[in-house]
Parts: sequence; structure tokens; C-alpha cells
Amino acid sequence: MTHVSHAGPCHRGKGGVNSSPERLFDGSGAPALSGPAAGDKGQGRVGGGWTAYERLLERYGGFFEELGYGCHTSFRHLLEQVETAIDTATSDDVNLLAKLYVLKSAKSSVEVVAKYYGRFLPKTVVNNLRADLFFVLERAEEVVVRLG
Repeated sequence: MTHVSHAGPCHRGKGGVNSSPERLFDGSGAPALSGPAAGDKGQGRVGGGWTAYERLLERYGGFFEELGYGCHTSFRHLLEQVETAIDTATSDDVNLLAKLYVLKSAKSSVEVVAKYYGRFLPKTVVNNLRADLFFVLERAEEVVVRLG
């Protein structure tokens, strides 16, 4: 009998990537950080410098790659939708109700994806992904409500 590990290349044990959701934000609490400077290969994996999108892709992407056909693309699409929702919610050109609607829609998409992939991925991976994405979206919602 063969043991199949679901820990993809993004799984990090002790001493690896800090998996706390707070690492997705800078000191000011902003959800997205600037990308790595040219030539800073690998620096974002331990320190700052990557966007929340890139950190989530690094943390969970390997699990979706292991599932095969189209799963990684589906995961990337979800991350892009969450990133777009945050960009829309933090835009000055959008009214408050539209911002809240976009964030709620992104949360619904996270639930749908988590429910679907919960059948194929370990529950801890799905629950952590859901928690990280909800954390990012809730922080954006706090900023929207606070700034009006």
C-alpha cells in the first residue's frame, strides 16, 4: 500500500513560511503589498514584498497543481476575483453599497470553491484557505466601513 501525501510544494513545516493570515498585510493594515523589486528573486517568500495574491498562490498553489487538469487555473481565478474585489472596495470611485456587494460576492465565491475542493483536498488545507481569504476580505470590509 502506498502513502499519498497531500502536502504539495507549497506546504511548509516549522521554519517555513509564516502561515498566519496577518502576514498578508503590511504594518498599516493594507491588504495588498507592493510586488518584489526587479532582481529580488525569492526574497518575498520569507520577508515582505509580495502581494497577498502572490502569498496565497505560493501557500496553496501546489495543492491545486497536484489535483491536475484545470484546478490550478480555477484557484488562480478565485484569487484574482478576491484581489479585484479588494481593489474595487478600496477604490474612491465606487459607492459604499457597491463595495460591500463586491466583497460579499467574493466571500460567496470562496465558499463555493471551498465546498467543491473540500471533496478532493485535505480539510485543513481547505479550512485554512477559506480562513485566509475571509481574513483578507474582512479586513478590506473593515477599511471600507471605517472610511465610508
